Amino acid sequence: IAKRAGLDPKDPAYKTYVLTGTVPAGAVTQKQQAIEKLDAARVNKYSEDIPSAQSGLDTLDEIERVKPKAITGPFMGPAAAALGHAASQDLQRNQNALALSVSEKMKGALSDKDILFVKSQVANLNMTGPAYQSAVDSLRAAFERQQQRAFFYRDWFEKYGNLNGADRAWTKYINENRLTVEDNKAVGGVRFNPNYNRDYSAYLKQIGRAHV
Repeated sequence: IAKRAGLDPKDPAYKTYVLTGTVPAGAVTQKQQAIEKLDAARVNKYSEDIPSAQSGLDTLDEIERVKPKAITGPFMGPAAAALGHAASQDLQRNQNALALSVSEKMKGALSDKDILFVKSQVANLNMTGPAYQSAVDSLRAAFERQQQRAFFYRDWFEKYGNLNGADRAWTKYINENRLTVEDNKAVGGVRFNPNYNRDYSAYLKQIGRAHV
């Protein structure tokens, strides 16, 4: 029974539990220590996404820099790049880099619906006008949310000492504050939501109270 409670015979609290059936207040079992270690490693892993996301933001900045010099359009842009037009080649290369970043890094940071939308926006970087601006705004928001996830999990861990409930809270946050909103007039029935970036502190409190 003591072992099922997460106690090991080497734990100072083991004998007390065997005799009384209770774990002394403040006692940390080996199982708890192992869980906290894994949770800390996960927080660190998400923190590693911060510079990766920043790289994506830097790539967007580079696209905005070369865009005025590039030949754009769904057909003319790739054709110009293939023929050796320098600015168009730079634009194409940066688009390809962003497509990989979105595919590899966004899972779990964004809702599945948002990921599908953001991936569809990469091709629109070759467009002009509202379609291009929507693509830039959507991709920028996606990379910022990737960084936001790292901050969220770090804040949760610092507050509660573990990640119990963090996944549920984060999923609730990204589903209730999506990067997209439904719009029947938009292509595919959705468009970028400029009001996506709501403060997540309420979500730390809302679901986290049970873990204090």
